[in-house]
Amino acid sequence: MNSSFLMTMTAIATFGIGLLILTSEPKQWVDDTAEFFFPEPDPVLVVIVGNRDLVGSLRGVIEADRILADTGDAFALDSRRVIAANADAASGPINQLDWIERKIEIVSVPTDGGRQWERDRGKRKLGKGGSPEDQAKAEKIASLMNKPTLNAGEAMMLLNHMDSAGQF
Repeated sequence: MNSSFLMTMTAIATFGIGLLILTSEPKQWVDDTAEFFFPEPDPVLVVIVGNRDLVGSLRGVIEADRILADTGDAFALDSRRVIAANADAASGPINQLDWIERKIEIVSVPTDGGRQWERDRGKRKLGKGGSPEDQAKAEKIASLMNKPTLNAGEAMMLLNHMDSAGQF
């Protein structure tokens, strides 16, 4: 290429960078530039499975050399994934591997207990395996699920039910 062309392009780039420095807030362009050159690593994904037995069954199908930390109730993989019985148990491997400064995403896997409650919800009858309180709760939840709009109290009741049933 022509050396005058390269000098012209260098001058234009220098002018543009200088103009950027003068007209913008340094923190903004420094952060943007740093993020471009040094992207943040993927977050640690914590998968909550609900109980220690499920953690053990998952541990059994994963190659041992992929497990970086194991506390019994939770284990961490080389792919920055943590499988845990509950959120408290996930802290063990995260602390052991010094991942405490990284972003963390939590995913909860619905447990069979919640699904079982839902499957049996319509089968419960007064005097046949379900208490009157269970029957009343099942009927209330069913009516809320079919309602097109909910007030704040009804929404909280339905969300609490869904949380306890493992539907999130």
